[in-house]
Parts: sequence; structure tokens; C-alpha cells
Amino acid sequence: MKAIGELVVYGANGVCKIEDLREETFAGAPRLYYILRPMTEQGNSRIFVPADNEKLVEEMKSILQPAELFALVQELPPFTPAEWPADGRARSKVCRELIATGGREQLIRLVKTVGAKTKNRSSSEIAACNRAASMLYQEFSLVLDLVKEDVVPFLLGQMLPPVKE
Repeated sequence: MKAIGELVVYGANGVCKIEDLREETFAGAPRLYYILRPMTEQGNSRIFVPADNEKLVEEMKSILQPAELFALVQELPPFTPAEWPADGRARSKVCRELIATGGREQLIRLVKTVGAKTKNRSSSEIAACNRAASMLYQEFSLVLDLVKEDVVPFLLGQMLPPVKE
């Protein structure tokens, strides 16, 4: 069970703070909800995640520790040519699907795949790579003190992040 005050990564919403766990009534049915506040939002935006919906609750990923993040980045390979479509339209579709799921592992692999290509990158692949890097940036900046421009070079093994004190 997640705790109030905990920071989590929630799909495309990025890093969110669990503000509360309370019963709310929507459409006439009371239900227990996690109330998340996206850390990038300045306003009163809130996300209500039903506590009894295991699939949605599982999408609330705990923030990784620096060693866990380093290990994940080192372990995850780019997509293989067999996994990455040769056709531009199919690649665009795969990019959209990976962005929509917002899973950190898939986003890291997307950035590694597109960022490592030196030719034949479509504008949609570049846009997807930049969007994936932006989605990863929140957690990476929190855990590793990375600036946005350093996410892609870090994932490609071109730089080490500063040591957080």
C-alpha cells in the first residue's frame, strides 16, 4: 500500500505526490481513492486513482533510488532491429504506444533506440524520443540532479550525472 506524502511516477503524468487516501463519491457510488497531485502542475490539478483498481494502483511506481536507476539504465538495451519496425509508419505507431503507456523501462529503451540512430530518424521518432526524455526527466532530476538536456546523453552512456549529496 502506498503512503500519503510518498512521491510516485504515474505514467504520462510523471512524478506525483500522494496527497490523500479517502472515500469519494462519483456517479453515486462511494469508493476509496488515492489523490495524486502532479508535481509539474502549478494549479489544483488532481488525479483520483481507485484504491481497489489493482491495475491502476500498480501504475503508481515508487521513485527509484540512484543505484536502482543506474542499474536500470545499464541493464536495459535499445530495441533490437527485430523489435523496432523498419517501416516509418509502424515506427511512429510504436513510438505513440510507448509514450502512451509511460512505463519508465519502455521509455528508456525508446530513448536508447532513437538516440543511438545516426541516420534514418523520422521527425516522429525524434519527437517521441524528446517526449520520452521529458517524461523521464522529472524522476531523473529528482534522483540524480540531471538537467533536462542531459537525460538523453546520460541514457546513451555519453555522460555520468553529478553525484547527489
